[in-house]
Amino acid sequence: MNQVTTQNKVLSGFESPVFDSQATFRALLRANSYPGQIEKISVGLNPPEGMDTAAAAICLTLLDFEVNVWLDSGFDSEEISSYLGFHCGCTVTPVAEKADFVLISDLENLPELSMFKIGTSELPDRSATMIIQVPEISGDAGGMELTGPGIETTKSLKIPGIPEAFWQERRDMAEMFPQGIDLIFTANDKVCALPRSTMFGGQPCM
Repeated sequence: MNQVTTQNKVLSGFESPVFDSQATFRALLRANSYPGQIEKISVGLNPPEGMDTAAAAICLTLLDFEVNVWLDSGFDSEEISSYLGFHCGCTVTPVAEKADFVLISDLENLPELSMFKIGTSELPDRSATMIIQVPEISGDAGGMELTGPGIETTKSLKIPGIPEAFWQERRDMAEMFPQGIDLIFTANDKVCALPRSTMFGGQPCM
């Protein structure tokens, strides 16, 4: 059965696993192809407490038994660990440098990107992907200016709550390309992506 019971609560996965996982994957594909473009993930899903619909859908789509996942303090609960273990079969690891995926929701205590895998020049895909849950994502004017592959000229993006120190570390990491870390941001049922090839400047996403 596509459900897990924790603390007397039954947490279901996708209502329609094939359809919902395909819909989520297509939304992620568009988000990564067009960095900064906000996509909506419309699926039938009851995520665990503390995890929004988009983050849960992405986990159910991308994580499997070969994946190591690192959870920050905001996601590090028995309910979420059990949910991921049951539905995805992934391993929750406390060792940051072993993580293939990093799940973040505590924006006041963002870990340094240098804690995680960035791949090698020969195998840049051997890096971590960071999924960051935030309160809001918008493409309003006056946000951070994005440039790079998939962006015709420039694109504006606002992500409140991310400290400038995090963005600066990500800017500095761009010098290591093709090594790096891909970023996925979720807010309720919305998702946008900032692949390592995306450059940004201007105002911070506040």
